[in-house]
Amino acid sequence: MNILATTLDPASTSFLASVMSSAPFDHETSDKWFLSLYHSSQHLPESLVVPNRAFLAEPVKVDTWYDSALGRTNLVLVVRSKDIDARFRQIEAMGYPPTVPFSEFIAHLTLVWGVPGLTRANKAFINSLNMTFNRQSGNILGFQGEFLLNADGYSPNVDGQKFFVDRRQLRK
Repeated sequence: MNILATTLDPASTSFLASVMSSAPFDHETSDKWFLSLYHSSQHLPESLVVPNRAFLAEPVKVDTWYDSALGRTNLVLVVRSKDIDARFRQIEAMGYPPTVPFSEFIAHLTLVWGVPGLTRANKAFINSLNMTFNRQSGNILGFQGEFLLNADGYSPNVDGQKFFVDRRQLRK
């Protein structure tokens, strides 16, 4: 599978790193955070990449997502972005078949790959993250650049995404 992805800009990286610094569990460093813009089983050419493209996104919810393809639970930050949605549609219109149709696509940033069990402390931390984003409504995250990733043999399980986000919230 080929993935077109983007990373947080420096200000958003700093903000999320400071929020995650109080996590009661080990987590990825910010250099491992990326947001998948598009997944395709077909080869995505380097010519699709726009290195200086910027995206803005609004945080919607932090939650866990069990990925049966990887056999682990991840902590993800779901975002809403007309820019990201438009980029998905643009690549799809070029004829590259998505592994996840637009109606199932949920833009998200994985904060922790393989989050530990949901203890009371871990649940409280996740709730505090959601309160942080809700309290600061209008808080916008910036993403910059695009790059390609190759994830041979991986196919995301979108069924796991259905339980925590109402897709209508994402298309406002």
